[in-house]
Amino acid sequence: MQVLVARIGRPHGLAGEVTVQVHTDAPQRRFAVGQRLIAEPGGELTIRGMRVHKGITLLAFEQARDRTAAEALRGTRLFAQARPSAPGDGDRQAGPGAGAGREGEPGAVLAGCDAGDGAGVTGDRAPGPGLAAGLEGQDAPPDGDEGWYEDELLGMRAFTPAGEPLGEVSGLLVRPAQDLLRLRLNDGREALVPFVDEIVPLVSIQARRIVIDPPEGLLDLAGS
Repeated sequence: MQVLVARIGRPHGLAGEVTVQVHTDAPQRRFAVGQRLIAEPGGELTIRGMRVHKGITLLAFEQARDRTAAEALRGTRLFAQARPSAPGDGDRQAGPGAGAGREGEPGAVLAGCDAGDGAGVTGDRAPGPGLAAGLEGQDAPPDGDEGWYEDELLGMRAFTPAGEPLGEVSGLLVRPAQDLLRLRLNDGREALVPFVDEIVPLVSIQARRIVIDPPEGLLDLAGS
């Protein structure tokens, strides 16, 4: 059986490192140098380095030695073989193509920390440079170069700049060129909104609200 242990986010720097959303309570074991992980979409990735930068786990792989190669991995899910003692060890099993299960106890851990470090939940970060700049009421992301975690955005209520309710955030799609917010509109349709400053000028984690200023016709493209 396989367990989901991470999902790859943005590249970091020029040497092939990537940020990851951690789904394991044992990152030091799962991401040790030389460990081989099953990648979805297909292939295998071998860990060549792991470090924590400002609370964010960074991984480097033998198969990705520069930023271009790292960018191509964005959105990839990483799986490992569950140990035979998985039921007693707290592993949550999840095969490729299944819903993203978290390995370990329901209580989440901060990326790069073992269980017991008293850390909080982690998730993918959306593109963030400048997103919080100069906006009253805006919560700054933990690291402005990395942006927001998906887990922080899910369920946020969305409003227009005039205060009209639009719906709520139901997902974050990580894309090489531009990340997209999935928005569940009040009429039941779903819309994809580019997660850029010009369209999403305000995100408030504390207030659990997000302001979306859609270009004319953007939400008319929403599907059922």
